[in-house]
Amino acid sequence: MLGDIYAFLFGWPATASLNRGLCYVTSRALGFHNYSSSHISGESRIIGDRISPSGSPVAFDVGANVGDWSAAVLKANKLAQIHAFEPQAALASHIAATYPQIAVNNVAVGESAGEVELYDYAGQPGSQHASLLKGVIDTIHGGTPCTTKVSIITIDEYCRVHRIEYIHFLKIDVEGFELSVLRGARGMIADGKVEAIQFEFNEMNIIGRTFLHDFMDFFGNAYGVYRILPHGLIALKPGDHWFNEQYIFQNLLAIKR
Repeated sequence: MLGDIYAFLFGWPATASLNRGLCYVTSRALGFHNYSSSHISGESRIIGDRISPSGSPVAFDVGANVGDWSAAVLKANKLAQIHAFEPQAALASHIAATYPQIAVNNVAVGESAGEVELYDYAGQPGSQHASLLKGVIDTIHGGTPCTTKVSIITIDEYCRVHRIEYIHFLKIDVEGFELSVLRGARGMIADGKVEAIQFEFNEMNIIGRTFLHDFMDFFGNAYGVYRILPHGLIALKPGDHWFNEQYIFQNLLAIKR
């Protein structure tokens, strides 16, 4: 009823800018567009909640870039066992030199092992927009892409080789390639050996032709999926497509039930 009244009173082309602005502002409080800082995104609070200050929790940083997320984990627990994965050699070397206690792997992560093309800006390698999806650099960001061939592994195989029995926190930030990373961890996830998974969903998933429904379907009933807010979490319900399928920057958290 209220929606009908508002639509009738303000559903004019002349008020479109006002309505667009209101949509943007209110969406911020629902967990969208909040990328300006780790506090606004809620990422800092989630790390504090999920990384125990005692013991040696195991954390995977997939798409580590310069290591900021790993550094925040170490701040929460200096004894955390962090495994970082970054396909760009210069960035991987930077992390290794800055944080010698981190196990740094200069590889990409996905559904199957082999070699793939990594796309980044021509003349500006090492950007946070580098992606394994063709089209992210040019179609989404309007840049001129260049490619580099990189090695790719799976989380399941990495855990088998390194005898990792449990992952307390898995963070994935791979510019639209998140679902492939999860599928490469299918065994660990199915066996209940991954406690919590943070991942992004945004306009890059348009390039990858993936819906949030695909993530929900992958997790099934084994995990609850939440959108991260600056001060908490919103539970996402399967089938709530109007609320779920928004191709806007958002951080999501899957927690093992």
